[in-house]
Amino acid sequence: MGFGLLFFGYFVAYLGSFLSEFSVFTFILGAGIILFSLKNLVFENKMFVVSAVVSFILEVSAILVAILGFMFVPETSTSYVIISLVYKWITYVLNACLMIAIFVIAKEVDILKIKVMSIVNLIFISIGAIVAFAYDFISDEFTQLRLRYISVGSQILFVILGLFIIFNCYMKICYEDDQNMQRKSSGIPFFDFLNNKLDRAFEKKNGIGKKRGNNK
Repeated sequence: MGFGLLFFGYFVAYLGSFLSEFSVFTFILGAGIILFSLKNLVFENKMFVVSAVVSFILEVSAILVAILGFMFVPETSTSYVIISLVYKWITYVLNACLMIAIFVIAKEVDILKIKVMSIVNLIFISIGAIVAFAYDFISDEFTQLRLRYISVGSQILFVILGLFIIFNCYMKICYEDDQNMQRKSSGIPFFDFLNNKLDRAFEKKNGIGKKRGNNK
């Protein structure tokens, strides 16, 4: 469907950029993969159309930030500040759009676990956005430092949870003719362990929806 490619792109864009010294290039690559993956998902829910548009803006802004960096444009210049702000805020918007679209699909196929996790992650994303907004308008260095820790913490939470949610979509949401497919293993022991725990917690309420779903 595209969730597998979305998972890979999300991983490269966020965790990859955290771990790589070439973070700008890694993020541009990951954002490009996310944009490409959404071409299949736009047929599933109109919110993925919004996500695709936002993803395109994010990709362009990331490339422009990289170009300005190579041109040694001062970070205090008007062009750099504007593009950097667009790049920063579009990241939160994209994550929010993805979670809303995933929630709608999970609601259609009646997968409670994914619905709950997408709402929880939307809360983490909102906290990160609010803190980032406050950081830009507060001049006190001590307060900025505390806000930065909160911001980084919320980003780590919503990125990891976002990966987990997208992988659950890859495992559980499928076309009608694929409903009897075997449950996939993530290859990541922690993800599999957490999946099994959550499945047992939601097993009485999880089910296959009208359109598609795999809840094994």
